[in-house]
Amino acid sequence: MEDRNQHVGALLSLNHITDAADLDEAIKYTQLLLTSLPPVDELAHRAAFELGNLRYLAFRRTDDVKHLNDSITAYRDLLSIPSAQWMHFRSIQWLLLALLSRFKLLKKT
Repeated sequence: MEDRNQHVGALLSLNHITDAADLDEAIKYTQLLLTSLPPVDELAHRAAFELGNLRYLAFRRTDDVKHLNDSITAYRDLLSIPSAQWMHFRSIQWLLLALLSRFKLLKKT
């Protein structure tokens, strides 16, 4: 239970990362956490959502389209988990934002 609370606290603190190296470490941590949890676990749903957010943040900081594509995939994958329905609305909001960013990139080329 204590480990779980530490993971929840870590996920909540990810939104305050500003350093690029810390951002890469946060992405790795969140990916590892996500793979260690069963898909029906609410912590896995939160981790999947935060992974999408971290990837989108990394795209905004680096303009690396791979991060944008990975964020879109993370949000889309979360929508395919029926037990994560409580996160679907927020995931759709961020998915639309990421898709709009991709559309803007396509218009530039």
